[in-house]
Amino acid sequence: MVVNQNILVIDDEQVIIDAISRIATSEGLRVDSTNDAKSALIKLKEGNYSLILCDILLPEIDGFMFLDELLKMRKNIPVIMITGYSTVENAVKSIYKGAIDFVPKPFSFEELKSCIVRGLQFNNLQKSIEAKKNSR
Repeated sequence: MVVNQNILVIDDEQVIIDAISRIATSEGLRVDSTNDAKSALIKLKEGNYSLILCDILLPEIDGFMFLDELLKMRKNIPVIMITGYSTVENAVKSIYKGAIDFVPKPFSFEELKSCIVRGLQFNNLQKSIEAKKNSR
């Protein structure tokens, strides 16, 4: 895993934020978090993130609306959706709206670590493709 990268965690349950933070920081990542999507959108204007983990059921702006706003902002950051309401419909809608993965709660340490690694690899691949396009 590439260390010293920033990830953003958006979840209205502090216990989930804490669990993700422990896993990510144990792998050398820096974690920023918020409990609502509105605050997350503000953080995205100010910060630089390599990966976002976002709950679906959030107050005011849900995870799907967050994905829509991220697209409008033209932020090319991979998003992994996490939810306690794991349905095929939610998984399909997450991917359709631009998420790269979907993780049901409760998740294991290994499940989440594997998702984070894939998300960061995806981000690195995106950056490498963009760099090649820009060097032409």
